[in-house]
Amino acid sequence: MLPQSLAFATHLEICSKGDYGIALRDWESSKPDPEETPGWFYNQPRDNTGWTCCFWDDEKAINNMEVARTLPDSPERYKLYDEADELAISKAIYIPLHQAGELVAVRENVKGFSWPALLHIRFDAMDKN
Repeated sequence: MLPQSLAFATHLEICSKGDYGIALRDWESSKPDPEETPGWFYNQPRDNTGWTCCFWDDEKAINNMEVARTLPDSPERYKLYDEADELAISKAIYIPLHQAGELVAVRENVKGFSWPALLHIRFDAMDKN
């Protein structure tokens, strides 16, 4: 099958059926918590929209994430997510291809600007003289 450029809705429909060879996806975490990425990408039964599109159904990984989701922020919680990561990496269910680098330019008269790790810029905290 040759690479195809598709409308995103069509792409999701194809992925939700598993009717593809490989899918290209981008992802940006919106919060600094392991539930944000492995919690969705490794837990296939949790998503049937085609977004995760890996059809990986590993009982141990899914159980780890279900338990971890109920725990407070603790070493035990992170250990469960780490184990799920290791299982996913060992099966190569996803292959990271690129990590975006961001360039930001700000003039001296802009005060209060900060570049947050999760890329959500707080314009309400900024001021321009």
